[in-house]
Amino acid sequence: IMFQITYYFYTYYRLVPNCDGTMSFSVPTGNFGDILAGYYAKRMGLPVKHLIVATNSNDILHRFFESGSYDKHPVQATCSPSMDIGISSNFERYLFYLFGSDADRLAKAMSGFKTTGKLHVSETELAQARQDFLSGCATENAIMGLLKVWDTQHGYILDPHTACGVHAADVFRETLKWQELPNH
Repeated sequence: IMFQITYYFYTYYRLVPNCDGTMSFSVPTGNFGDILAGYYAKRMGLPVKHLIVATNSNDILHRFFESGSYDKHPVQATCSPSMDIGISSNFERYLFYLFGSDADRLAKAMSGFKTTGKLHVSETELAQARQDFLSGCATENAIMGLLKVWDTQHGYILDPHTACGVHAADVFRETLKWQELPNH
């Protein structure tokens, strides 16, 4: 995670002063590690405006940010296999902060999750999680459609993992009013 934090700072300093001073990141993720690094970078003071968790059909993270339910489902094989994750190994690290750095509460929640495959947070905690992250889920059809669009319109071949991130960014582009943010 420490090395991944540097990606965010590197990207920021490569674009400053040609950006508006803040950045948003849409990160394809299954294990939550790279996006967690972005969260840590933001906590360290990097001016991150939005962190978007981008998942494929194996959407345990997206379901969590939508409903507050971190419930285990069977893993489906997809065209983005490095994201075919049923339980995100780094998500527990974020839950520690979400639970107010209460290690006992986290241990109890994770023990219950191991037993039942379910972990739910309060409405207040869900609201905080939504302040920290946005999330989007790309279906197989959405991924395949984006691959074709990018090849046709941009002459660029996206890989399926990147397509998940692009899809999530596209979902939020209008609602976050990025078009009103010059150089964002």
